[in-house]
Amino acid sequence: AKRKSGVKNPEQTTPRYTDSWQFKHQQECDWIDVTPLWLDSQGLENIDMIHFMGGEPMMVPEHFELLKNLILDPNTDTTKITIRYNTNGTMYPTPEQLAILKQFRRVFWLLSIDDIGRRFEYQRYGDRWANVETNVTRFLEEFGKKEVSLDPTVSMFNAFYLDEYVEWAENIGIDQIEHLGKTYHMVKTGSNGNKDVRNLPLLSRAVLKDRLLSSRYSHIPLLGNTVKWLDMPKDEKIREQELRDTLMYTQIVDQQRKQDIGRDHARMVSIEPLPWDTRFAIPTNSTVKTK
Repeated sequence: AKRKSGVKNPEQTTPRYTDSWQFKHQQECDWIDVTPLWLDSQGLENIDMIHFMGGEPMMVPEHFELLKNLILDPNTDTTKITIRYNTNGTMYPTPEQLAILKQFRRVFWLLSIDDIGRRFEYQRYGDRWANVETNVTRFLEEFGKKEVSLDPTVSMFNAFYLDEYVEWAENIGIDQIEHLGKTYHMVKTGSNGNKDVRNLPLLSRAVLKDRLLSSRYSHIPLLGNTVKWLDMPKDEKIREQELRDTLMYTQIVDQQRKQDIGRDHARMVSIEPLPWDTRFAIPTNSTVKTK
């Protein structure tokens, strides 16, 4: 099977990892199925951390072969090695995989979950929130609160609901909520459908900023850093063009997936009469990418 991921770079003779956009999103990784790649632990016996990121690392179970090989290596003490994952939470380790992970010093899970409930399903089409929320609970129960954290990316599709996101995280048991978003990610120019919150019109930005500042969670870095991001300058021509691109993108995706942004993101859509829905005329030469 051909899968897309961003784990090892097969062009490197020494195991290396890459987060290249092109590598993660455009390359069909036939090399994942090459068994020797995962049995080569040479040079890893003295490391103290292995960080798996993606793509989605849990979609590449072969990486557990590398971990098993480290366990069997007489020159490697895995009780001194920490494993770190960036994962979207849609997949949970099998019992066999959990047994492997328990042979290491620590396993830390950084969950890239951007929203909750129906809005999560809107952004991550095809996945079910109930499954992800169950997995978060299982991570917390199996590995402990200190080993599980959240790593959301802020865009115009979740910024109006950050207070609800923080409340959910607090209720489900995420530790050190006061640090959530201290290291933060914002959708920026030209990325992810141009959903940069700074692309919102002036009134929408003002309403969003007021909501964040008046929230009982305004002291949480996730909200405070979003306010700072809103205040960062951006060229008006770029802002307008990217907003137009987002409107077209949203219509196309909603039509294809039979979704409704007005239902799932009413707090944003209702502020001012932007043409989010199909009443907006999409140019016939539109090149908006939906995947």
